[in-house]
Amino acid sequence: MRVLFTLPLLILFALASCRKSEQFNALETSAMPPPLVVLTSLADTIPEKSFHNLHVEDVQGFKVKYATGQYVSYFEYEADRNTVLRTIGNLPFSKYSPLADTSCRKVTNESIQMLRSIVSIEEQEVGISFWESSANETVYECLKPPFNHILIINRDSSRIRHRIEYTG
Repeated sequence: MRVLFTLPLLILFALASCRKSEQFNALETSAMPPPLVVLTSLADTIPEKSFHNLHVEDVQGFKVKYATGQYVSYFEYEADRNTVLRTIGNLPFSKYSPLADTSCRKVTNESIQMLRSIVSIEEQEVGISFWESSANETVYECLKPPFNHILIINRDSSRIRHRIEYTG
């Protein structure tokens, strides 16, 4: 008789322990670790042939790596604007992607500010010079899944600010 009473009680405890509470899930998502910031190079980020086409020396930048596997790299360098736009436009992309650009397209400064409002504080701090745009700069975007390139090009000089986002 005692065994008959104990068996349903054990099954009930087993079922209750398998189900996570909503409170536990809320704690789990809010405990996301901060992004990791590391040094990176442009040569390690884009294909070798494309890097050589840019005619730039060893360009160093910062990579912000998130726990989700996504990352964003920031670079600043001097290069010919037309060469940069052509090279980035010719980068390969996944043949299975439903949307990709074959050339870089102009975007508004407002779109950059909207993007800034959704990136992490750590990323804003790392890319501080990227987010400060002026009137004499043109902003371009080029979707090359799984990457998204944003270029801010100074019209008076050959200064290029380059953001490369890996979206996975």
